[in-house]
Amino acid sequence: MVLNFASKVSGMAELNGKELRVLSVVREHWPISALEIAGHFSENVSSREHKKRHSTNYTYYLKKLIARRLVLSKRIGNALVVWPVEVEAYRTIHNILRDSNAAHHDALAPAAENEFAGSVPMGVR
Repeated sequence: MVLNFASKVSGMAELNGKELRVLSVVREHWPISALEIAGHFSENVSSREHKKRHSTNYTYYLKKLIARRLVLSKRIGNALVVWPVEVEAYRTIHNILRDSNAAHHDALAPAAENEFAGSVPMGVR
């Protein structure tokens, strides 16, 4: 099953229902691993065998999403941890704003000190 809106977005046209549900969980709960995704689908991960089976299953879907460049990944130990690709855009915007605010603050700081130097009572600094 492919949702209609998915065909409009690059990389999502070929996603089936399970892949779309996994992507939805990743977008809502990032960063997240395959076993954590299994937990969101109420899979039984009580034994080592169950954990291995579900980890392999959801890692398969995550690798498909990675190949379509819908999520980014990093290995942490044996776990594959993923987050939506749009998070990198948020990070870039944050860095631009942080750098812009720092430059703006640095440009205003000396002027602000001189402007108020005589208005502060002695001993209050």
